Amino acid sequence: MKKALVVVSFGTTHHDTRERTIDVIEQRLAAAFPDRDFYRAWTALMILNKLKRRDGIHIPTPKTLLQQLAEAGYGDVLIQPTHVIPGIEFLRVQEAVQAFADRFERLSLGRPLIYFQGGVSRGRAMPDDYAPVMDAFEDLLPAPSPEHAVVLFGHGTAHPANAIYAALQARYESGGQRVLVGAVDAFPTLDDVRRQLRQRGVRRITLAPFMVVAGEHVKNDMAGEDDASWKNIFTADGYQVDVILRGLGEIPAFQRIFVQHAQEATTYPVW
Repeated sequence: MKKALVVVSFGTTHHDTRERTIDVIEQRLAAAFPDRDFYRAWTALMILNKLKRRDGIHIPTPKTLLQQLAEAGYGDVLIQPTHVIPGIEFLRVQEAVQAFADRFERLSLGRPLIYFQGGVSRGRAMPDDYAPVMDAFEDLLPAPSPEHAVVLFGHGTAHPANAIYAALQARYESGGQRVLVGAVDAFPTLDDVRRQLRQRGVRRITLAPFMVVAGEHVKNDMAGEDDASWKNIFTADGYQVDVILRGLGEIPAFQRIFVQHAQEATTYPVW
């Protein structure tokens, strides 16, 4: 039976950060599943259209690629997303899987970076996806200090899964760590983060991406030279700001999480 591995990402128009993040995650996953043919798909239509128009690069959507794999005679397909949370972009992956489920003998979907929150479901212990993420960040975070806080810069989504950002911050707070999680397009907003910083009496901030790719949002909205960037707004507020410009995909610990989720795709199905 022909077997395929499909790695699905949001995508990026920045080739430099793609090489350090998405490409590396794909390589790690391909090495973990040497018996499968590797394929790539992206979900962000605006990015796909821009790459096609600007660079002549054609990357399929999950639905387009699954159609091609079905026509090519593949019987066993494993799909691993590199999305951070199961928001609108991940929903597109699930919809594609459901649409083509009857076209393959076996179609497995791994979960994004954070999906389960532990506990028991139908009598079975479920993974806690928060704990490995917090462990992976450990080497990047400063030593605990009442005047020093970490701000994780996320994307945000209009999907209810956006609550994961607040849940992650609550996990940190329950452990006594000063880590705030914000989102560029949803709650908690920049103003929410600024209010919390004032309440905590913070003087120094470490600002880091909570995105797989350090692309447009990270380079401009988070750390850009414009007055409206989070870095410059925090600086204008009087904080000393240290900036980390590494997307999660550059960090081996996060790469390993995606490999593990792919390996567990049939044990903990997410569709």
